[in-house]
Amino acid sequence: MPLTIDLTPEEEARLKALAQAEGVDVAEYVRRQLLTSAPKRPMTPAEMLDYWQQIGVLGAWADREDIGDTEEFAEELRRQANTRDWE
Repeated sequence: MPLTIDLTPEEEARLKALAQAEGVDVAEYVRRQLLTSAPKRPMTPAEMLDYWQQIGVLGAWADREDIGDTEEFAEELRRQANTRDWE
């Protein structure tokens, strides 16, 4: 399926450099990136769990020693986010 997108000269140069570094043409590089970076939808719960494990979401904070009660920690993060001055 042909697909056309408009890129800035800088974006085009970056894509060309990335593709060249992998030894493929730009179209093949973009195709690979699209197919490998976006999970297929819809995902079953098992597929989602596998995906999260593959990309390192699950257990990302397993080695942190500054988090005691995880529910309490999450609540504190929510409180901070809700009272943040966004200006």
